[in-house]
Amino acid sequence: MADVTHASNAPPAHLAAGTPPILELVNIAKYFPGVIANENVSLNVFPGEIHALLGENGAGKSTLMNVVTGLYQPDAGEIIIDGYGTTFPAPDAAIAAGIGMVHQHFRLVPRFTVAENLHLGWSETPRRLAGKDIEERASALSKKFGLPITPSAVV
Repeated sequence: MADVTHASNAPPAHLAAGTPPILELVNIAKYFPGVIANENVSLNVFPGEIHALLGENGAGKSTLMNVVTGLYQPDAGEIIIDGYGTTFPAPDAAIAAGIGMVHQHFRLVPRFTVAENLHLGWSETPRRLAGKDIEERASALSKKFGLPITPSAVV
């Protein structure tokens, strides 16, 4: 993925002049031994915008998103959130800044139940919780969001 640049640095017409992007990537680069995964990648995302990264397999899309979400550190360039330069040393720092990624392929633990997978990385899950309680919490989430599940089903 070389030399990708957003078409405009100006905010969309519905935003006030001078509104900073909520996410700005400036000349991001990521290298692996013998491979240029990303180089000179710049992108502005303003409030209310939706973007898609398109490209062939191996073009660097996932690598770029792994940089944005803190899984990888950029070898060059800058990440700017709401007008302030930042770094994400780990994914939890990106999540705290409001950045997350929905992966194309599920990242589930096959031996766990639906309820256990839901609670696996959730900071509000108590350290010790009985299986029955996990299933009840999963059912409550299911109802809250209108997504029917079978909490006890093994993934």
